[in-house]
Amino acid sequence: MRKPFVTDFRVPDTLDELAQSLGINPVLFSSVVNASDRSVYYRELHLSKKNPASAGDYRKVFSIRTPSLGDAHKAAARRLERFVRDIDARYPHPACHGYVTGRSTRTNAEVHCGARFILHADIEEFFDSITEGTVQGVLLYLGMKQTAAVTLASFLTINGRLPLGLHSSPLIANLACLELDDRMMTLARRYHANYTRYADDMTLSSASSRLPSRNEIESILQATGFRLSKRKFFMTKLGQSHFVTGLSVSDKVPHVPRRMKKRLRQEIYLAKKYGLQSHIARCGYLRVGIGARNVSGRLHYLAGVEHDLGNSMLTEWNKVLEENHVSPTFFPRFRNEVRSVSFYCDETEFPTTRGVVYAVALVAVEELGMARDTTAATIRSIIADPFVPGRKDRLVSQGLHFAEATEEVRSAYVKALADIPFRAYVAFDLLSNTADRESEYLGLLSALIRDRLIACDRAVVTMLFEENPSVDLKDLNSVVLGNYDALARSDSRRPTRAPDVKKIRKADDSLLAIPDFVLGVFGAYMAKYRDIDVSRFERLRDRYRLIFDKVNKKYYSRFKPFTPWEESDGVAK
Repeated sequence: MRKPFVTDFRVPDTLDELAQSLGINPVLFSSVVNASDRSVYYRELHLSKKNPASAGDYRKVFSIRTPSLGDAHKAAARRLERFVRDIDARYPHPACHGYVTGRSTRTNAEVHCGARFILHADIEEFFDSITEGTVQGVLLYLGMKQTAAVTLASFLTINGRLPLGLHSSPLIANLACLELDDRMMTLARRYHANYTRYADDMTLSSASSRLPSRNEIESILQATGFRLSKRKFFMTKLGQSHFVTGLSVSDKVPHVPRRMKKRLRQEIYLAKKYGLQSHIARCGYLRVGIGARNVSGRLHYLAGVEHDLGNSMLTEWNKVLEENHVSPTFFPRFRNEVRSVSFYCDETEFPTTRGVVYAVALVAVEELGMARDTTAATIRSIIADPFVPGRKDRLVSQGLHFAEATEEVRSAYVKALADIPFRAYVAFDLLSNTADRESEYLGLLSALIRDRLIACDRAVVTMLFEENPSVDLKDLNSVVLGNYDALARSDSRRPTRAPDVKKIRKADDSLLAIPDFVLGVFGAYMAKYRDIDVSRFERLRDRYRLIFDKVNKKYYSRFKPFTPWEESDGVAK
């Protein structure tokens, strides 16, 4: 198996080079870095803390105003994390369990199961304690050049502090804590104790009551740029309420609190006895789907900690939902700013070692003007360059087509696409000898459409499908509007009105080139896997927000990266 593609952040020296390495549009990157007022890009929220002891206090959280900037932070986080894992063996630190793939509150609690004594401590204002200067230091430690480190530190912080709520912040916070975790683990070993950290929550446990003192922990925190919380520093012992990150650790394995399991059993019992609608209404929910989602979420959490019990109760609850024809739904975000989203859809098929693959792509574009300008500029530069081969007359009349483009043209547009803020969703299946293309198309589209409509809450949506004689517009309307109507009936998140559904030709709208290239790059990566195919896919990887492998019933995302079948285990034969 090939080594995963890693961007080397020790190379960039200018803002444009850094933006390209991060997969961020240089204009957007520069605008954010140089903005005197970050409120143009970020919204500051004050959320009340849940702990009764913190009544009146709030947690400052930032949200991103535009999807393109949100995508930029996601891309930065993914590429930076892969780079860090490649060059620093300490990351992720063995003591760190928060915001680390494969680790959770459960793995954090497991370390302390059965311990007689547990010391609990919190870091005061965790994210806010990490300054822009600290972030610069972290990036310089990773080997980044001075200019790049200063520029990236500015992009990752707001008002000189690491903000809670941005996708890139958890990674930076854990990097900033490497020295803290090293020192705390060394201190714990001196006391024959175990140490873990979940974000700002530090835990030490031992068979002995002899654990580090407040002064010792405060000293380490101060030396590494943090402060000990005055409100949380206490010890519990076996026989008392023995919890770590919300889970009971009195036994050999973590358990969800008994009161939560009791409440969930009551939810299922009462829904059966009085009817789901009646029970949800008595609980105070205005919509049955919202109440159902609340219970489903808690059951999924239980299943993640106590697998057998949780899955058993989840099966029972899903049966109740099925009998009442109810599905969990999201509460509409009525404060969302209304925006316009255009979805471009295309399909393709390509041969692989497993057989012929049929794939459908949905591409969401919100900044249509920028996307069209970038596409037009790419076409002009190709036509104007006398040394670029190919049928330039067809490029003028028909637009960009991956299948017809030369390798040079393909690479040029893929590079341009990396600067366009779009999100791609792909579903694919193996074609049988008797496959019905329309049924395949509609089936793969159905696998993608519902969640896309939910994500477009309060948006005005247009669905643009490439002209295809195998698929009738009436059937496309049926899939799109059928999903929209189902969301409307349950009052779930959805577009502000039913989407407009249209069929168009590539010659009529240059942006149909985006799903065409998304599929072309994906197909070449999956089927050919040459170096150039890998490079093109990796350049656009952060734009592929979801890939659904219908053959193996698997979903791939930023947290579970897609690899070609030949590089994967357990593939369909």
